[in-house]
Amino acid sequence: MTKAIPSDRLNRRIQLSSISDTRWASIKKHIPKSEALTAEADAGLRREIMECCSWWLTERARLEEGQRSAAAMRSPGKRQPAPLERLAKGLRMAADAWKNIPDFHDDRLSELRRFDDLEAMAQDAERRLTNFLKLGKPRTIESPWNEFVRKVADCWRREGIKPAVTGRVYDKVSAEPSSFQRFMAALNDNLLGDQGKGRERSERTRAAFDAGIAKALRGGKTGKAQK
Repeated sequence: MTKAIPSDRLNRRIQLSSISDTRWASIKKHIPKSEALTAEADAGLRREIMECCSWWLTERARLEEGQRSAAAMRSPGKRQPAPLERLAKGLRMAADAWKNIPDFHDDRLSELRRFDDLEAMAQDAERRLTNFLKLGKPRTIESPWNEFVRKVADCWRREGIKPAVTGRVYDKVSAEPSSFQRFMAALNDNLLGDQGKGRERSERTRAAFDAGIAKALRGGKTGKAQK
């Protein structure tokens, strides 16, 4: 969960157009009996997974924009103006002051005309502030990751493959993640990279990633295992 000011106007579509055969093979190998997939089924699954990844990257970028918007409108303290408010007010004061300065001394060290831009800058900051105020206060937004996991799981189901998960990844006796959890880890590491879900090398961090996949697939419910 994170605070953000989401807006459809901030949205942009990110499209993954291709993935190398080698990289796809390293991801696909975790699908049970993947070698039995027909060429047509393989191509279709590959295309759907790419579409899921495009959706994730788009929603992730949108959420990050919303977080930056929230930061711009977050007050640093009680009754203190937010950064964007201070910027708009400061630029307005500077623009109005510049209009009232007659015969300003030109020392020839810089272009005096740069101060003429203050009015345009002030108006732009005021416009942005007005638009953000219309969007309302920052609100708690859930990461799109869980929905992304469920979208990928649906791709498996359409091919008749059940995306089983295990919630026992912290248990050393039953620590082995399921094929779907391994697939998600390979997808995250080999395709999404820095734009995916952080996975460090420690065993516990990898277990947390796998546990998160299990929880996402259950719609946030906890449990021991799903086979």
